[in-house]
Amino acid sequence: MEDDKQIPEQPIDRFSRLMFGASPPQERTKQLSSPSQQLDLLQLMQDIDTIVSSFYQLKPFVRAISSFVDSLKK
Repeated sequence: MEDDKQIPEQPIDRFSRLMFGASPPQERTKQLSSPSQQLDLLQLMQDIDTIVSSFYQLKPFVRAISSFVDSLKK
């Protein structure tokens, strides 16, 4: 029965509980750190590269639109 020992939770002061809420149970924190939910850095970098390249392709179009809008204001 010694295997069923649980680590007692440390008491949280009232201010910390008010500001940050109760701490999640141990089982939930283990689930959150599972490898399936880790961030895919390679995919993230590819997405950022796609956004940056799209921005550079649209830059001349935005300049043309802004000059057109400026001419309409006059």
